Amino acid sequence: MPIRVFISYKRQKLSKTVAGELKDRLTADGFQVFLDTRAIQGGQIWPAVIYREVGMSDVLVVLLEERTADSDWVQREVDTARGAHVSILPVKINPVVEITDALKVLAIEDVHYIDYFGADVEADYKTLTDNICSLYKTTKDAQATWIKSLQAKWRPVPAKNALCAAAFELRNRLHPCRIYLTTGDITKVRDIDVL
Repeated sequence: MPIRVFISYKRQKLSKTVAGELKDRLTADGFQVFLDTRAIQGGQIWPAVIYREVGMSDVLVVLLEERTADSDWVQREVDTARGAHVSILPVKINPVVEITDALKVLAIEDVHYIDYFGADVEADYKTLTDNICSLYKTTKDAQATWIKSLQAKWRPVPAKNALCAAAFELRNRLHPCRIYLTTGDITKVRDIDVL
């Protein structure tokens, strides 16, 4: 399975350009990349598609400019990734802007970001793909741990093999009967008419 990458960005000129270029290049290198402007078809309910794709991704790449965090959708995508235990890779795409506030608003100020400026395209791209590959394993490990913890919480407790927990008699009916409420192994229950 190829590594699934979701590109999150604010609809600004530089971000849209970089997102498109990254999508093309990553796809050519064998990554499966989701970019909203190229993946959502007419007639689809786009918020549902975005939420599903973020949750199915291995890495969410968020392209950062100064005002990126002003986008409600970037915030939602980052929050969805966090909730699904998908690794988040912040990528600063403009060398002259400050992104500290954007990192803080997105609650990812403790996540190390990388630069992708285009001055040394090959080195920046290699750093990006190396980080994506590394974070792929981090995501898979985090999700496996999360699933195990959920399974442990919701594992049903086996019932004791009680033959009868309670018995009720219905007398004033057209067909008087006795009802037994039991737990345990149903193959141990005997002398019943209806199960």
